[in-house]
Amino acid sequence: MLNPIHKAHLLYWPDELNPALDHVPPEGVAPHPNERQMARTLVEAMADDFHPEQWRDRYRDAIEARIEDERAGRPSEAEMVTEPVSDLEAALRKSINEARAGRLNADQ
Repeated sequence: MLNPIHKAHLLYWPDELNPALDHVPPEGVAPHPNERQMARTLVEAMADDFHPEQWRDRYRDAIEARIEDERAGRPSEAEMVTEPVSDLEAALRKSINEARAGRLNADQ
């Protein structure tokens, strides 16, 4: 089980985390009891067990699917493109329209 600090490291890049030393009160100044209680309440409200089985690594799934396709001799999406792309704008518009059509079909 991961503690809340480990969860924070999973959610942010290291350069996005502020060092704890930036949040230490000045020497000789203790937090007010109400501040301590508020902090305790906040941490308790946000605390929860981490259940990794409820999360999927979609990147890993895609890589594994691509490897399986390669082993089975199935062509990749890039290999299935048979028409040369001479007009980038037209190709992008076509791709957007296909994605929108797919989204509309999925909603129905």
